[in-house]
Order: sequence, then C-alpha cells, then structure tokens
Amino acid sequence: MESNQENSFESESVAQTATETSIWSIIWNVFVAPTKAFMSFKASPAILIPLILLVIFGSLLGGIQAKYNRQLQFDLLKTSTEIPQEILVQRMEESEKEGNLRSYLIAPVPLVIMSVLTSLIAWFFGGVIYGGKTNFKSIWSVNLLALVITYLGGIIKTPLIIAKSSMYVSIGLAALYPNKIFTSFLYTLFYYLDAFMIWSIIVMGIGFGIIFNITRNKGIAVAAYSSLIMIFLFIGLSAFGLSMAGVRYTFF
Repeated sequence: MESNQENSFESESVAQTATETSIWSIIWNVFVAPTKAFMSFKASPAILIPLILLVIFGSLLGGIQAKYNRQLQFDLLKTSTEIPQEILVQRMEESEKEGNLRSYLIAPVPLVIMSVLTSLIAWFFGGVIYGGKTNFKSIWSVNLLALVITYLGGIIKTPLIIAKSSMYVSIGLAALYPNKIFTSFLYTLFYYLDAFMIWSIIVMGIGFGIIFNITRNKGIAVAAYSSLIMIFLFIGLSAFGLSMAGVRYTFF
C-alpha cells in the first residue's frame, strides 16, 4: 500500500499529460524527463522501435569497434601459457582477412540476449520480491528504452577508441586505473559500470517503478540488481574463458 501511494503521488501530475505520445518523444524524454517518458510509455506501449534501435546501434558500434576488439583479444591472449604465439598470430591474421562484416551482423545478437536475460531477472525481483504487477513485454521495453543512454555512451567513446587505437577508453572509474587491463576483475567492473551505465540503471529503475507500480527506490533497486547480476555473469564467463586459455586473472 505504501509503495503504491508513494509512486502514485510522485507521478500523478505526469500521468495527466501521458496521453498518446509518439515513441520518438518517449525516447527523447528518456534523457530529459524519464518519469514523463515512462508514464507516456505506460499509456502507449511500443517495443518495436526500441528493439530496432538496439539492433542498429549494436551492429554499428560492434562493426566499427571490431578491429580494436580483435586487437584487445590478441593482447590478452599474448600472456597465455596454453596457446603458442604463432597460433595467436595466425588467428589474428585470419580474423583481419575476414573483415568487419561478420561483426556488423553478429554484434546485436548477444545484446538482445543480454537484454532479455536482464528483463527476466528484473521480472523476478520486481514481481516476486517486491510484489509488482506487469508483463514481460513492458519490462523488456523499459530495458530497451533505458539502453538508448548506453548507445550515447558508445557513440561518445567510439571516436576516442579510434583516436587511441585501443578499447581501453572509459568514461568512469576505470579511467583512474590507466595501467590495468581486462585481466583485472576490478578494472573490468569499473569499465562496464561507467557513467552512462549508471545513468541507464537509474533511468531504468524509474521506469520499473512506474510499470511495476512500486516506489522509485524499489524500481532502481530492481534495475541495479538485474544489471549487476548480468555484469557479474559476463565478467565471470570472460574470466573463466581467459583462465581456460592460460591467461592469469586477478581481482585487482
């Protein structure tokens, strides 16, 4: 009861203006007025455009950054005790010959999968733990809408990556660790939890609060839990893969 009253009081004035709104207005308001954006979305839900944007931006950023991602993988595996250097060089050369077309096509796939998994986790926390009521489509849509903020971060970082010829570009705490690499758990965590990811989590939480009809704080907690679980899972899988390849992985 308390959560319903708090959320309803906070969004009552916004709800009065949340009539039929175009998805492009909603996306714009995700940046400048997230409460208004998600009240408008709740009144006029749409998932197709946010999903298309995920695929387009994921493809573009993945393709443009493919060269630097390949170099990153090569640099990490150079310290491997399992893979001979000549094999690494051969794989690098073969990968370069393939070009970036494959990266443009494949890059959106893991992003879509991760957004679905994040939404499923959010469904559990918001619905089971906090007792909110909504459907998976709405949860996924809020996730996709919040991701437009991470696209902005990717767009801003890409020219810096190109200028530096390296993926080691961060707009967050990872910038305080210039000599660390992705074999450090702490560096990797800071790298993914940059300013745009934190902004995206907060905005996502505002959206979850509205669609689950729970308090804003609980909505942000749902967004934080689901996002952090996915980040830890991704880092864990990466650490496991590097360790299996004979690369030493550390906490710091």
